[in-house]
Amino acid sequence: MAQKETKVVSKELRILAIGSNANFSLRFNQAGYDQVEVVNHCRRAVERLDEQPYDLLVAQNIQSFAKQVATMRDRDQKKIYSLPLLAFGDRQKQHVLDAIHCGAADFASTRIVPGHLRKKIEHILSHEIPKRELSDDLIDVLPKVIQQDHIEILFWPDSPEELESLKADLTAKAVDVLQKTKTLSLDEHNILLNAAGQDMEAKSKNNEDQQLGNKRIVSYDYKHPQRVSKMQQRTLENLHSNLARALASAFSTIQRSVVDCDIAFVDQTTYAEFIMSLSNPSCSYTFTVNPLGGPAIFDFSLPIAYSFIDRQFGGSGGNPPQEARPMTALERTVMSKVVTRTLSEFEAAWAPLIKIRVSDAELETNPEFMQIASPSDTVVLIAFEVNSQHASGLVNLCLPYFTLEPVMGYLNPQTWASRERRALQGSQSQRKQKRLDQLKGIPTQVTATWGKGSLTAEELAQLKEGDTLVLNTWKDDPSIVFVEDRPMFLAKPGQTEKNHYAVEIIRALSDEELRQHI
Repeated sequence: MAQKETKVVSKELRILAIGSNANFSLRFNQAGYDQVEVVNHCRRAVERLDEQPYDLLVAQNIQSFAKQVATMRDRDQKKIYSLPLLAFGDRQKQHVLDAIHCGAADFASTRIVPGHLRKKIEHILSHEIPKRELSDDLIDVLPKVIQQDHIEILFWPDSPEELESLKADLTAKAVDVLQKTKTLSLDEHNILLNAAGQDMEAKSKNNEDQQLGNKRIVSYDYKHPQRVSKMQQRTLENLHSNLARALASAFSTIQRSVVDCDIAFVDQTTYAEFIMSLSNPSCSYTFTVNPLGGPAIFDFSLPIAYSFIDRQFGGSGGNPPQEARPMTALERTVMSKVVTRTLSEFEAAWAPLIKIRVSDAELETNPEFMQIASPSDTVVLIAFEVNSQHASGLVNLCLPYFTLEPVMGYLNPQTWASRERRALQGSQSQRKQKRLDQLKGIPTQVTATWGKGSLTAEELAQLKEGDTLVLNTWKDDPSIVFVEDRPMFLAKPGQTEKNHYAVEIIRALSDEELRQHI
């Protein structure tokens, strides 16, 4: 790998970043780079490149960057590609391939710590970018989520033989997963081969008929079976969107600053690929979901975890360790409070669907020791993007399929909507009953009138002691009972055994009687 001379130091390095988050520059400030400018579109980046020189171009979202560049003119594309590009993403296969297609010099995970980011930038500026040509066979065996060391090989291969070695390793892993899933006997192999041969003959015979019928043939991926439908995934996304809002409020309270939390994506993959996507060391918590009876995992990216810890000790929340390391006993105690609040909000978010209770939450810093499912088991991965003033990263929720299986029948829009309506009605009735219970203890003023009459101003002025007033009501007429100056009941006046005045309620006033007495 050829090196090149560079005289740009961190204080003088000018970085132009393309992203939607203005706080994206803080990530580079923490790594020691002060001259960072963030623009929200590639066209704005072209304008800035015309105005002044930059040393490095950064794309916060490589997929958006690729779409924006594709719509630009060739002249503007050449300006964009004149600088070395550092692409950011979440290590998904499509994101990495987009970065390679756009000619990115390197790829950085959204979880990268400042020390590693600094090393990447220094490596980009001090080495010639190699020409990358990935074969179709290598692309086919790449997992949905690619390990960091494999990304390094894809972007900085020492030789073509290293790429061939990577392809062989990934192929061997894929075969190993399939063998663990099911081992076939010799007879079963022969049956499958015969069936495949007959299938190929039938397909060749019916090829013209299929073309005439204009039928769409959909391939089935046995390595990544789609056990959760798109409709069920949307229902899970709607269910956990409430959790995202609750976590934003909870995290803001814990950090004592504004924290945004949104769903980044909902996807299904194998448990092996999920484990490979985690950093080592990690901040992952396994727990059991009752009454479903299955396990699940909450994984906090290290920048987010250390942001919580730093804020609890009075820091700014933007001072993660330069090198990744496991948390200390004191740091684990601080994070346990965050996890307890997160699991409580998780239980509340699932309440409209089913009442769940979380138990047996345990921290695990080595992903390889989290054996809650077999490597080939299907899991649903829900990623929450958390952005605070000084840190950003993902909080991943991993739900194995066998954990969700008891409630899969409820994960459709009709059932979800009806349950949500019932939950809303139940909460409204509970709030109404709570208000009524609060009113029960409030004292009110009750007044009973025995009679009414009218006097002229002259008669009122001539009144003196001993005069008798003739009222408009008869002696047997019921009295009117007022509650807080509002007429409410008809009552019969009388006395108690202790000679206290009292009234016996006869009935409530009708609407017409209310209008007469108001």
